Amino acid sequence: MPQSVMTILDPAERPAQGRVVDRKSEFLGEACHVGSVREALAVIEGVRGRNPKARHVAYAAIVGGHDVFVQDATTGSGLGHGTGTGEPHTDSRYGAGGRQGTDSRHGTSTESHPDTDTGTDMRRIEERMSDDGEPSGTAGKPILEVLRTRGLTDCVVSVTRYFGGILLGSGGLIRAYAGSCTAALDAARLARLVKFQRYYIDMAYSPLAHFQDILASLGGEQLDVTYTDRVSLRVAVPAAHREDFERRVREAFSAAIETRRIGTERRAVAIRH
Repeated sequence: MPQSVMTILDPAERPAQGRVVDRKSEFLGEACHVGSVREALAVIEGVRGRNPKARHVAYAAIVGGHDVFVQDATTGSGLGHGTGTGEPHTDSRYGAGGRQGTDSRHGTSTESHPDTDTGTDMRRIEERMSDDGEPSGTAGKPILEVLRTRGLTDCVVSVTRYFGGILLGSGGLIRAYAGSCTAALDAARLARLVKFQRYYIDMAYSPLAHFQDILASLGGEQLDVTYTDRVSLRVAVPAAHREDFERRVREAFSAAIETRRIGTERRAVAIRH
């Protein structure tokens, strides 16, 4: 798994949009962030509900494929995800307005387990797509291929077609659906899911300001802090700077501060507004 993958920040209530018109047919692409396949399907039903006169609402969604934080016994209850393998298969179903659709689901990663050193679990990649009555492979698949090519996850893109009365042929449909998806993604706010190392830190009050300076200089974040007779913090540091962070803290405080790793996670870091 690469150090970072991409996602979309635009919410379902305000999706990024792109539009293609080809021989009087209008294709409206909408792209937004989702956290699960269930959320993606709910988004699609919402699109269909808002466009009852549309001939087709094709879509593709990808979720998972990156690790999530799992707390260890010292930090509270854990956050787990089911894991496993899945074979591609097809479901026929009836969506809003009685239209028939085809959803292709793909579990493409192998079974994964929590990493006992970092306290993480790898989410299985899940993919869905639907041609929604268009010729097979001309709508959902082109959208999905654009998402794959751009390295995106945790997102869904729908393309709503209002038929203009002129047949476009397979090649024309593929270009229109892929182009609408691309236009929506070009308008989207993107983020990189960067791997962060989490730490639990316990220290006296006096070195706190210096410690926070080191943390900030490496792009780290202070997640929470508890003040008693000492200071207890949970912080997150980009995994790429993990060794440097631990070395600098060790050298600055003569090993008086312990940097205890408690898990990793991927955090969304915006790259475009």
